[in-house]
Amino acid sequence: MSDALEVTLRPALPTDEGPLREFWQQEVSPCDLLLSDDSVLRLSASALADQLGALYESPNNLLLLALAGPTEVIGYLRIAAGSEPAIRHVGELGLVVATAYRRQGLGRALMATALDWAQETGLLSRLQLEVQQRNQAAQQLYREFGFQLEGHLRASYRSTSGKLIDTLLMAKLL
Repeated sequence: MSDALEVTLRPALPTDEGPLREFWQQEVSPCDLLLSDDSVLRLSASALADQLGALYESPNNLLLLALAGPTEVIGYLRIAAGSEPAIRHVGELGLVVATAYRRQGLGRALMATALDWAQETGLLSRLQLEVQQRNQAAQQLYREFGFQLEGHLRASYRSTSGKLIDTLLMAKLL
């Protein structure tokens, strides 16, 4: 990460509801490289805080925040795993870095921290993700951390301009 950038990486807490909502509005919703819905923005403050608390308490889920200063969210990495025995070992990974902070090593720092967490907990044996074929920078980052291509999903995402885009399924066994 850039030496000039002072960043804290830590799990999200219920008190991060406001800064996370603001990050979602500014970075996640308008980003055409992500498949996301705006259900986070429709939640009340208390409902979102409750969800963040449940994530924090969950042994096989992680919402890792990158903070500039005490509360400004500039990125996050989410590992979402189910509670059912058949799938609780599989984590779906999602990564977002604010536009102004990209290409400074923040995504790499989030990935390294999250993978350390996954190894230490020992609860997950597979991480997987989908990435748009056009997002070469993200693919390169995932490959650097040992993710391998497992599938090519044709015309699986519609961009804001209406163009159908292929996505790739990548995974890493832990």
